[in-house]
Amino acid sequence: MSAAVFWTAVASMVLLAASLIAWPLLRRAPAGGEAADDVRRAENVAAYRQQRLELEAAHGAGSLEAGAYAAALLELDRRLLADTSTPDAAATGSSNGRALLLATAIGVPLLALLLYRQFGAHGELELASMISGLSAPMAAAERREQLARLVPLLEAQVRRRDPEGGYRFLLARIDAAEGRHAAAAALFRELADLYPDDADMAAQAAQTLFLAEEGHLTPAVRALAERALAF
Repeated sequence: MSAAVFWTAVASMVLLAASLIAWPLLRRAPAGGEAADDVRRAENVAAYRQQRLELEAAHGAGSLEAGAYAAALLELDRRLLADTSTPDAAATGSSNGRALLLATAIGVPLLALLLYRQFGAHGELELASMISGLSAPMAAAERREQLARLVPLLEAQVRRRDPEGGYRFLLARIDAAEGRHAAAAALFRELADLYPDDADMAAQAAQTLFLAEEGHLTPAVRALAERALAF
C-alpha cells in the first residue's frame, strides 16, 4: 500500500465518522427547552465544517503533510463529538443507530492510530502536536526549549519518511534561524531538486549556501542564484 493511498483511506474513514456524527445532529428539530442546545450544536457543526475546509485547502496546497492532515481531522472529529454530546442525545434514533454511531466515533480514531503505528508513522502525531504548540504564546526560553526538542524529532522523521518535503522545509527554516547555515543549505538544495520549478526554494538554497560559505560567491551559490532568477 502506498503512503498516498494509506492516508487517503484514513482521511476518508475520519470524514465518514464525522458525517455519521453530524447527520443526526443536523436532523434534530428544536423543541422546547432544547432550542438553545440545538443552536449551540448547529454552531459547533458549522465551525467544524469551516475548519475542515481550511484543512482540506492547506493539504491541497501542499502546506500540510498527509500525516498531520489526518491527525488534524481526527482531532476535529473528537472535538465535534465532545462539543455536540448531551445527556439526552442518545434518545434520538434507534438503538442500532446509536451503537453504529458510537462504534464509528470510537473505532475510527482507534483504527487510524493503530494504522499509524503499523506503518511507522505514529511519530507524526507527536510532531503535529509539537508544531501546533509553537503557535501558542510563550516565553523566549520556553520556545527555545521546544525547538530543541522538535529538531531531533524532525531529523528522525526526515530520515524515516518525507516524500513531500514539508518536514525538511521546516527543519531548514529552523536551522537557518539558529545559524546552522550549512545544514539549512543542504536541506534547501534537496528541496530545490524536489521542486525544480519553485524559484523560492532555489533562492533560499542560494542564500543559506552563501552564508555557509562565509559570504563567498562560489560557483554553486551562483548557479542556484541564477536558477532562482530564471523564473
